Amino acid sequence: MNVNLTGARELRMVVTNGGDNIDYDHADWANPTITCQAIQNQPLTMTVSPSTVEIFHKHTATVKATFSGTFNGPVNLSLPRVSPDGSVLTLQTSQVSLPASGTGTVTRDVIIEAPSLPGSLGDLALLTAQYRLVASQGGQERTSAPLTVTEKLLTVSTSLMPSSLSGPVGATRRVTATVTVSPALAQPVPITLLGTTQSTNDVFTVVPVGAPYGDGGTMKQDFDVTLIALLFSTDTSAYGEFYVQADSFSGYRLPYYGSTARSLTWTVQP
Repeated sequence: MNVNLTGARELRMVVTNGGDNIDYDHADWANPTITCQAIQNQPLTMTVSPSTVEIFHKHTATVKATFSGTFNGPVNLSLPRVSPDGSVLTLQTSQVSLPASGTGTVTRDVIIEAPSLPGSLGDLALLTAQYRLVASQGGQERTSAPLTVTEKLLTVSTSLMPSSLSGPVGATRRVTATVTVSPALAQPVPITLLGTTQSTNDVFTVVPVGAPYGDGGTMKQDFDVTLIALLFSTDTSAYGEFYVQADSFSGYRLPYYGSTARSLTWTVQP
């Protein structure tokens, strides 16, 4: 009879009374032997899924790290950058627990954080960079896996409503500028309405009314627009173009969202 004792800490050889009494009960162990065989350590390996992630600054992304081989307790994690481009990312998960001994396969969640950028960076393209997720023990690297990270642009869209007004020269009408942001900010930020040309500024004046409202995903600001003059005395309408801009997207990577002007047409009435 052979018994596998792998992982056992104690071996007990027990004789019972057979269910009646102790008379004539005995056991013959037949010279049992225990044979020990050294277990060969298997190199620790790691894979990451997904191996390509997208992340916004000031947000996090989660990947799954799968470890296989011989375990020797927890490992420390780091995320050095391989390619010259890309931001310095941080790990909320700086250490993961692994079994103290034995071999096998375990999977752990790893949370990656893209910290706030210094100011806001305007960019027309996503930024993709190569990194390595490194697992170490005692300052020595045990295994690593490649990871591709794309820093996403904050999505920004704007509108100006109503876009058609009417009234005499000197009249004031109210419009609402809207800035929609994804992912949403923590709270609304101030919004400005800027004329794109000198002719627009010669014809209209714009004054903000109150504070911005809404939430960090859809922010609104009311403005009083006054038709102060016409470019030519014979004009029956006035036209202007404005940039709707939020004052602060600090810490995010941005598209140049102000490149699309919002138009405003004013029909002159007596």
